[in-house]
Amino acid sequence: MNGTTRRGLSARFVGHCGTLILALALLTGCESTPNDADAPLLAMAVPVERTVPYGPVNTDNPYEHIGLRHNEAVHAVILAAQPWDTLSIPTMNARIQKAIPEWAERAMKVPYECARAHVKTAFAMKIDTSARRLLATFDAPGYTTRERDYLRRIGTLLRDAASFAELESGLLHIERDILAEAWPTDAGTEAAARIAISIAKHSLAYWKMVFATAAGVRPSDLAKQASIHGTNEELIKIITKCEFVVAADALAGISAAETVAVLGPLVQLEAAVISGGAVSIIVATFVFHEEIVGFLRSLCPWR
Repeated sequence: MNGTTRRGLSARFVGHCGTLILALALLTGCESTPNDADAPLLAMAVPVERTVPYGPVNTDNPYEHIGLRHNEAVHAVILAAQPWDTLSIPTMNARIQKAIPEWAERAMKVPYECARAHVKTAFAMKIDTSARRLLATFDAPGYTTRERDYLRRIGTLLRDAASFAELESGLLHIERDILAEAWPTDAGTEAAARIAISIAKHSLAYWKMVFATAAGVRPSDLAKQASIHGTNEELIKIITKCEFVVAADALAGISAAETVAVLGPLVQLEAAVISGGAVSIIVATFVFHEEIVGFLRSLCPWR
């Protein structure tokens, strides 16, 4: 399959053809042409902020760093938040547009304006809580059959799982199956399933922490349904919120990567991290603003 076909299909899949034009126009000056095909993977391999919640790390996945970096991008917004950012969705969005490019420039050595372009692409995608359904029925023909099958499995799990134990074990089972495949070794080639599972696994760990904390529940207690104060209805709400955001994250990460494939593998991986991370907190802020504000206010005295 050629990069042009996959980019076009990816842009149509998220339902906003203008995203492709916007991304390419904004990122034209950001093309990277590394001499070594493995350079993009090695360049972003080591996370720099170790206080971030992560899922189980599997170094057999050459795209594992995408999920790790994704969590750091989200965490950068949380760490940078100021009291006025909790007042409204527009002020939180302004924080996203500033904090993620600053983090990307510092942690990933991505020029600020290039990172800002990836964030603008994330806003243009307008991915929402329909992401679970879109992943579960993923049918963009520009992807290989096995990529589509694994993306559907991830979406189906996020749509149907009724407990964190089921979600976490299910993602690890899908990960084992994905990594048992013989995938191309060229950076950025047939990477969607491996990128998506890394983002989903680590994103779940992050948002589990956020939504549990916002609900006044210890994340470690979520596996013990009987220990949750109140009714199981609250637990179901926490699980569902996580599933919504995680599905949006995975969908945004693979779509952003394919949209800018023409600019080379390094920009593809940058897009998966930065656009995916931005969509993560955009969706959380738009759909669950009250919970995000509650979480931010729980972190520091002014909050």
